[in-house]
Amino acid sequence: MTQHLPLFDHMEPGTDLTQRILAEVHRVRVKQARRRLTYQGAFLCASGVGLYAASVMTVREFIASGASDYLSLIATDSDVVLAHASTFALTLAETLPLPAITLVLTAAIIFLATIPMIQTTITLAFPRSSRPSIA
Repeated sequence: MTQHLPLFDHMEPGTDLTQRILAEVHRVRVKQARRRLTYQGAFLCASGVGLYAASVMTVREFIASGASDYLSLIATDSDVVLAHASTFALTLAETLPLPAITLVLTAAIIFLATIPMIQTTITLAFPRSSRPSIA
């Protein structure tokens, strides 16, 4: 047998309780977003350092491989390069430091992909209004 108590049929939480719950949820979300922003900022700095290091390594390998000498031929002897374009392109492709170029492109993609994530987290961590709305 279940008893039905008419006293609790129309009971709703007060507006003060609703506001306090929403304020606490908002405070926790802002705190989590600020913590996430710290991690993402550190990741952005690390990926920036990685991008710089990979770029320096690529430039060094580019010079050491002789690819810069082949590319300088375009400016100095462009007629010869155009006359032997297929041979020139094959030789240039063989001398390019492809692993280093791949590393730079990967580091650049990671760095650039982190920026929109940080922008989104900033809007969550530092909201314009400090009060949550009921709606």
